Amino acid sequence: AQTILDKGADYLLALKHNWPVLAEDVRLFFADPGQARLDSHETIDLGHGRSEIRRHVVCHDVAWLTADRRYPGAPRFPGLEAIAMVEATVGRGDTTSVERRYFLSSLPLAAKLFARAVRAHWGIENRLHW
Repeated sequence: AQTILDKGADYLLALKHNWPVLAEDVRLFFADPGQARLDSHETIDLGHGRSEIRRHVVCHDVAWLTADRRYPGAPRFPGLEAIAMVEATVGRGDTTSVERRYFLSSLPLAAKLFARAVRAHWGIENRLHW
């Protein structure tokens, strides 16, 4: 993250299981955000025999992730401004699945802009596979 910031850019990083404790902390936060202020945006796509509802949620209250009380050796994300989640609910016929993905951002993104950024990245990845 620091290298990205040093180049004058910002980051929007997918939080995967390469940081298991951090990933679990963020997952638990979004499972029960309590009184935290959240910004959300929803998109709906219909077609190809399926429906997909994407709920994008952003929280700018990240002090608890950057506090000194974190465990020794915890990954550091300088410039962290937001954590975010995409919850995709996909329905095909009688089957419905739910997938959640989590992100860290150095930008204080609104949920609508976060949705566009994640969607743009998804489009780039899809083009790379064709």
